[in-house]
Amino acid sequence: MASYNLTRFTGAKTKQQQRRILEGVEILDQLGIPLEQYTSRQQRRIERLALVLLTLGDIRPNTPWSKTKSRDNGVSITTRGIIDFINEHYSESISRGSYDDFKRKELDVLLPDSIIVPGFIERSAVNDSRSGYAICPNHAEAIRKFGTPEWNDAVESLLSKKTTLRQQLNTS
Repeated sequence: MASYNLTRFTGAKTKQQQRRILEGVEILDQLGIPLEQYTSRQQRRIERLALVLLTLGDIRPNTPWSKTKSRDNGVSITTRGIIDFINEHYSESISRGSYDDFKRKELDVLLPDSIIVPGFIERSAVNDSRSGYAICPNHAEAIRKFGTPEWNDAVESLLSKKTTLRQQLNTS
């Protein structure tokens, strides 16, 4: 399981929703996102990072990880689209007006590691509301193996070709 232990969830989540979120946390941890930097009082941030991963992969509570989508599948979801997905599929009631908060606190954590990448719309401005995000195709390929015997090899292969955010922060 992940080195970061998420013990609280926001809202009335079903067991299936909680399980998917915990799996998302484990994936992020194993892909090198430094979740250990968050204190026990910041569990909501960890939950939201996992929810972003689930959303961009189009993973609903009953969707298998093998169906994870990426930019190669034409996925490009705006921050408001991310909020809508989380509200609909993960029992949240996040205001659509908090889209900028999502960008600063969740997307900007995952972008430097390249787990997520900009979608297809070329940005005319940094804050263009049409800008979308997607899971990087290489990362999606590994994520599709989560929960299978091939998972550890897929992660090892992916990480051998990059410097993770955890490694970047440890060398600063």
